[in-house]
Amino acid sequence: MAADPVSRVKVFLSRLRTPEAFLALAVCAALISVISLKAGFFAGLAFIFLCFRPKAAFVIALIYAAAMFAASHSAFVLDVQYSGSKRTLITTKGRLKGVSGDIATGDLLWGNFKYSVERMRNGIPRQIAEPTGNYSLYRVFMVSGILSARQQQSAALFNRSGGKVHTTQAHIYAIRGYIPGKEKDEYIITGLAHLLAMSGFHVGIFTGGLFLLFSFLPRKTRVIPIVLLLPLLIPLSGFAVTVLRAVFFAMAALIGWFADLKVMSLRFLALLAGFVLLFSPFSLFSISFLLSFFAVFGIIILFQKRYSFVKGIIIVGVASSVFIMPFQLYFFGTANMASVITTVIMTPVVWAQMLFGLAASVLPSVMIAPLAVIEQFAAWLMDAMYKLTWPFMYVSKQSASLLAPAFVIAMMLSFTRFRLASLAMLALPLLPIYPKHEIYFPKLPPSTKGYVLVDGKQSEIFYQGMLSTFVYDMVPAAARFGIKTFDHGSIRIFDGENLYLKIRDTTTTGLVCVNNLNGGCPYSYSTRSNTLKAPLPEATKAFIIYNNKPVDPRILIQSELDGGLVIDLSEGTIDVDKSEPGDI
Repeated sequence: MAADPVSRVKVFLSRLRTPEAFLALAVCAALISVISLKAGFFAGLAFIFLCFRPKAAFVIALIYAAAMFAASHSAFVLDVQYSGSKRTLITTKGRLKGVSGDIATGDLLWGNFKYSVERMRNGIPRQIAEPTGNYSLYRVFMVSGILSARQQQSAALFNRSGGKVHTTQAHIYAIRGYIPGKEKDEYIITGLAHLLAMSGFHVGIFTGGLFLLFSFLPRKTRVIPIVLLLPLLIPLSGFAVTVLRAVFFAMAALIGWFADLKVMSLRFLALLAGFVLLFSPFSLFSISFLLSFFAVFGIIILFQKRYSFVKGIIIVGVASSVFIMPFQLYFFGTANMASVITTVIMTPVVWAQMLFGLAASVLPSVMIAPLAVIEQFAAWLMDAMYKLTWPFMYVSKQSASLLAPAFVIAMMLSFTRFRLASLAMLALPLLPIYPKHEIYFPKLPPSTKGYVLVDGKQSEIFYQGMLSTFVYDMVPAAARFGIKTFDHGSIRIFDGENLYLKIRDTTTTGLVCVNNLNGGCPYSYSTRSNTLKAPLPEATKAFIIYNNKPVDPRILIQSELDGGLVIDLSEGTIDVDKSEPGDI
């Protein structure tokens, strides 16, 4: 006999009351938020009542509504920066300008914000907050003090050491502004950039340190002070989402262990990720959220038994790399297989930096000198590992049509007894990229110029601009061709140096003339002026310029292109590329 409609509804609702279903619906709410922020909020409310029992749903919905209301009307000030007479507030809502009043780091701004959704150059949506009207200023107990102290202590560590301590601030306070550009790039190239982004890795080190600190207490009793102290890491990191997630995960695991409750890590991870997306829907489009979530997922899936300390670190390094590999290749175009080894080498150094850094914050006159020595050793070690591991860095941007199926297959394998087969994901950078015969002009900021050229026989790169754009736009452009050593070219970085790509010869191929209309090249690229006047050389097929009045149909204006500009050398066609490499 067929079940009545009420029974069917009950069965349907029972199937939704799982962490996996909640995560799926939270993803849907995040996608709806891109279209309408209000619609996304109400969708989140509806999904809460679908996924939880009525009493629990009512409580969660109240917390959700109150938290979203408070978050939409408030912002903590993380730093106050001045450029001449102009002031910029670095807040939990990003950079804010035009806010008047005597504002200090740690203040809570309460008022009305105007919200909108805009797309970055790579098409990824992000939420923008703009100040409107007057604001009230508050100092929140303990939180405001910690936010003020993190800036003061970061500056104190740098100044008291004579500039020698500059990386410890990233490990303890999530402040990376003191790290020299060269050293920051070395972290990226060696595959250790995750060590500079305060996350679950640092929360784990901090938790382990507290276990040692409270070693005079019985083993389980140590959980009580640790659970009370862990939330302090949230304001200490400037409310970094990765730390927020890791702290709640660690607290739940510790409480479960203390109460002899079995915590199912994978289902709890899904539940936690669902709440993160519900309260911060645009995290779905954050590369840091995707990398950290799937890194933890990989560790849980592949870390199935007890290992020795060293072997455990190696397994964790491999496991965390498996499911983030497709995202690394798509968004950054780089991967370094040596990161499994370099992570093992750098982990105790990071632990020492955090330990001595916290001690130096309390006893600066005694601990600043040994901390400076550790920092110098860390910088030397990082430089040595960069030189040794650069050959193992892959510059390779595989197509989404390959990366997406590979990721789906690995996810499916992870839930079977053949889960170790998902390690094949680590071979993705080794797959060949079929050569393209084209000139690629990626979408770049107005003051930045660059292109990559491959005509089958030789390759060329041209770039002039800032380091950040080079790393996050130009290197992925080179990864489009799978090249990290070019035959010809010129790279000029105004605020740093190029540690990523190499050039054999600084001459040009003769296909593109830069700032030379009469050079006899098939294509002309202007970087110094935004003005082209007729008559233009007839032999030149196209003139690429950032902005200009089109006096000739051959003039291609970069500022009007949504993606990158592609000139197909084999067919002579010109097209707008819609598959711009990702950004962070």
